[in-house]
Amino acid sequence: MKKITLRSPECTIRQIEPTDRIAAWMIYNVETHFDERMARQAAGEIEYVGAFIRRRVVGHVVLMLSGVEEYDPYTEGGRCAAASDLHVVEAARGIGVGTALMQFLEERCLARGVAYLALDVNPSDSTTALELYKRLGFEQVSPLHLDGTYNVVDDDGNPSIYEDWCIGMVKRLSPAGR
Repeated sequence: MKKITLRSPECTIRQIEPTDRIAAWMIYNVETHFDERMARQAAGEIEYVGAFIRRRVVGHVVLMLSGVEEYDPYTEGGRCAAASDLHVVEAARGIGVGTALMQFLEERCLARGVAYLALDVNPSDSTTALELYKRLGFEQVSPLHLDGTYNVVDDDGNPSIYEDWCIGMVKRLSPAGR
């Protein structure tokens, strides 16, 4: 477990475990994601990482350890993992939670001998995330592409389809001091 101090208050970044079900459920309110992630984490396919303040999950991200072959053309043959689903609750934004989560993923990658960390980001819907990734050294490697379409229901109960247009970004990781 890693304990970090943000601008305020004390925050712990660690892997989310099955006993964190209620704490993690509060961030998304979709319990099915939790069960799937716990199964995939147990199988060694992902690491589901959370930021905890006072035993509550205030942010999370998924480190995908397999199934990221789409980034192979950009990794010079090096091993690659991917960050997915970074989310920080509104009340905890702006104090370094997102940065700490991404830095934790980088440390986990280096510990596993993974040389590259990749991700997709929607540049129009996620401008804050895009700026975070640029600040952390991620570079755009693929043009805008349709990442997926999703059935969604708005706050008034109206169904619609959301198209997620993303760019691919990759960062070459290097151990501290190099």
